[in-house]
Amino acid sequence: MKTKICTKCKRELPVEAFAKHNSTKDGLQFWCKECKRQRYQETREHTLKHQKEYAEKVKALLEEKGIRVELDARQEKIGYKIREAQLQKV
Repeated sequence: MKTKICTKCKRELPVEAFAKHNSTKDGLQFWCKECKRQRYQETREHTLKHQKEYAEKVKALLEEKGIRVELDARQEKIGYKIREAQLQKV
């Protein structure tokens, strides 16, 4: 059984635990799928937090200027939110 060491967690894992990557010598990514998934989740949470903070700041600025604003901070796709708003107008 072929194995490879993950450069993030330093564990030796079977090659099946690594995603494909055409530009590396062995054709596999450097991080195992588990580490990659964990990093993606951490980055996503961090990004969503900062986006929400920025949206709240913009909302406050617009309200100060007397503009009506409603913030929809749900984690839904924009197309879903637009469609839902259109259905509420009817």
